[in-house]
Amino acid sequence: MISKVLKIAAVTGVHARPATGLVNAAKALDGKVWIETPQKRVDATSILGVLSLGLKHGMEVTVVAEGGSEESNLKTIVDYIESLS
Repeated sequence: MISKVLKIAAVTGVHARPATGLVNAAKALDGKVWIETPQKRVDATSILGVLSLGLKHGMEVTVVAEGGSEESNLKTIVDYIESLS
């Protein structure tokens, strides 16, 4: 299991449209990926879970990857979140 902490750079945060892209990216991976805040941990393949985090500009989140190709899976999700800025 590996993880990376990052800040949400997108001024609008992660609302429905970018959350859908994040979930679709996570579903294409062959391992498990979670998104964590200090209060909650959700499966990155769950649109309701991702939206329930209420990810806003400047929030710090941790992306956790486990299983097959965890390094590339982590990079895929982190790159997606960072591309939202």
